[in-house]
Order: sequence, then structure tokens, then C-alpha cells
Amino acid sequence: MSFNIINYNHELGYDAAAHKWYVEVLPFALPTDQDTYEFFSPPLPYIFPSLIDSVCDKLYELSQVNIDCTTLYGKSTQILQALMFVLIIYFYMNIAQLIMPFNREFLDSLILLLVIISANYKTFAMIRGEPYVAFFISWSLYLFAKLFKNNFIFGRSDIYYFGIIFGLLALSRQWGFLFILSLLIFLFSMKYFYNDDIFKKLFKLLFWSLLIAFIISSWFYFGLFIQYGSFTTFNEIPQELDIKNNPISFYTTTGFEDLLLFKEPFRGSSMTKGIIPILHSDTWGDWWGYFLLRTGREGESVNISETLPYLGRVNAVALIPTTLYLLGLLYCFKFLKNGKHKFEKNKELKVFYFLITIFTVTGFAGFLWFNIKYPEEKGDTVKATYIIYLLNILPFYGALFLNRIKNFNLKFYKILYSILFLIFIHNIPTMITNF
Repeated sequence: MSFNIINYNHELGYDAAAHKWYVEVLPFALPTDQDTYEFFSPPLPYIFPSLIDSVCDKLYELSQVNIDCTTLYGKSTQILQALMFVLIIYFYMNIAQLIMPFNREFLDSLILLLVIISANYKTFAMIRGEPYVAFFISWSLYLFAKLFKNNFIFGRSDIYYFGIIFGLLALSRQWGFLFILSLLIFLFSMKYFYNDDIFKKLFKLLFWSLLIAFIISSWFYFGLFIQYGSFTTFNEIPQELDIKNNPISFYTTTGFEDLLLFKEPFRGSSMTKGIIPILHSDTWGDWWGYFLLRTGREGESVNISETLPYLGRVNAVALIPTTLYLLGLLYCFKFLKNGKHKFEKNKELKVFYFLITIFTVTGFAGFLWFNIKYPEEKGDTVKATYIIYLLNILPFYGALFLNRIKNFNLKFYKILYSILFLIFIHNIPTMITNF
């Protein structure tokens, strides 16, 4: 990340110009649809860079020293977001201690399966809302893990903590509402799977914390409604919710046809565009060409022919961690089954996995809904950055599955862990920008 902070220009990111315009309208006014097509985005991710930009502009006016304010606020924000990713790792380490205490192998697996996700490094180098969503959700999960460990006992300060975090989450990006929706599903599911006493405690916590979140964040969404006629206004016109908005191949193609997933893992590929191969290639590589692949955009040099063979190998070896994530998710469903009283044993572990599984299903369903409502011929709405907060949940499933393997055969676990570490080493160039 240090290399990316020094070398990656934030103005090269997805919709970078629109995000730049947003920053430069703040901090004393909110942008309109005339200022930037990112006008619908909540303001929190842009406040810090806008303050740096404003101070920089004032210094220039006072001293007449030539300062590149855009670079200054860009690098400052990249440093801030890198620190946020470090804190996410810290939250994950603490969650591991809470749900699997004194289990070093689970902790090691969880962290390795998190830092191996290449999409984190480009996402946290761009100025946009998703790093904040990932950060606040990780923080929330840490607090929930503490709550579960403490038998759902909480104080007034906990309500404030949750409320403030939820409010800031809502002011980061609309994706955060998928987590809030998941919490409501989790709440009413707990009435069935646990008992009325726990349900009442959780209801009290969520009612008051979400009320605080509403007070913190609702002003922005009421502003959208008043100005544009919708709480969920966007910069594109939504289609009717019909799976046929995209060709059937968008949902079914895997990229294994003619092995193009491993030969042409980028946007110019002759491969049939589909959510699976695009998401896989963008999670582990650079499908859209904003971090590693230089495609000649804005006069940059081209490096496609030199980089593609390597990215093809990355896609191939990345099938191993991807498979572990998916097997872990399937194992989690089995792990959580057994009826109404399933949480009586290993309570904090099972309740935590119940929560994140609800979030995983809700989150990916929401992402699919987004791609159906706003179809793009080239799959432009399929970006790993958009769901980085969901991709970062997957390591919990992989770590759970590896822990199961460890309990059966410690030697096999060590072999798998070593393979994952070698994949991490192999994939390091995907985590370092070529720009």
C-alpha cells in the first residue's frame, strides 16, 4: 500500500473526475447533478479530502507558493484509507479471538485469506465510498462479536457506538443499507432461532442505535428526495426488475469456454461478458484496466501484451482461494443447521456466522438486483470495488473450512496454508499498481 500511495494517481480511478468534482464542491456546499454525476453519493468519503483541499487553497492564496492541492488531498486520503485497511485487519484479529479463542490457525487463515484479495489494494487507493463501507461494516462486526461474547448484555454507550457507526455507514455509500437490512433480518430470525429475551435485547439495541443513525444521516436522503424526487436517486434511469434485462449468458457464462478466463482476463476480451468471469478477474486482477493494465487511456503507454499472460495465471491460481471461500460458505450452512436451538453450543461462533451469512446472501442479492435494474452491455456495473465489503466477508468462510480441515488432518491443513501463502506471493504484483 505504501508503494501505491506514492505511485498511484487517484485521478486514474473509476469515475475519478466525478469524484474529484465532488471533493472540490465541498466542504461548504453539496454538489448537484450539474456539478458531478456522483451527486447522489453521500458526502462522508469526500469531507476529509475537501478539507485538505480548502486549507491548501487558502495557503496558496496567502503565500503564493505553488502547491498541487489535488495531489496533496489525493495522497492524504490514500494514507487515511490505508490506515483504515490496517484497522480492518485489527478488527478481524480481534473477531478471531472472540469467536475462536486460542486458535492461532484460524487467526492466521483468516488474515491470509483477507490480505490475499487483490481488489482491496486498488479500492483503497481510490477516492470513493466503498473503503468507508468496508471499514464501518468491519467495525460493526467486531462490536457484534463482542456483544455475542457478552451474552447480548450492553450499556448505553454501546447504543451510541452502534448508532454513530450505522449513521456514518449510511453517509458513506448506499451499499451500506444492505448491511442495515441484514441486521433487521437477523433480528427477526433470532426470535425464532434463539429466545424472546435475546430478541428483546437485540430489538432494543437496534431500535435506538438505528434511530441515532437516522438522526445522523437522514438529512442527506431527505435532501435527495426534495431536490430530485427520490430517496434513492441515481445517475441512470432504472429498468423494470426483469432478469431478461441482461442476456442469459450474463448469468451463466463462466469464462471456462475456450479457457478465455485464463487467456484474456480484461475488458477487451472476446469472452462472453458475464458476472462470474468479470467479477473473478476484477477481484484477483484488473479487468477494467484502472490499476495494472495500461490500455492507452489518456495517452498512457500500453502494457496489455506483457501483463495479460501473468493475469491469466493469477486467475488460475486464484481458483484455489475462491474454492475455499465457496466450500466454506457451503460448510457454514451445514454448520448452522439443526433447528431452533442450534445456537446453544458454540453460541458466539454460531451467532456471528449466522449474522454474516445473512449479510452475504442479502448483499450478493442486492448486487444482482443492481445489475438487473441498471444493465450495461459490457457489464460496467460489475466491479469488485463495488462489493469489496462483501468480498472481505468471504475469508471468514475460508478460515472456518480450513479450521475444519485442521481438526481432521493437521498436516493437510499446513499444506493448504502453505499453498495459499505461495499464491499470495505469486499475486503480489496484482496488489502493486503499474501506473
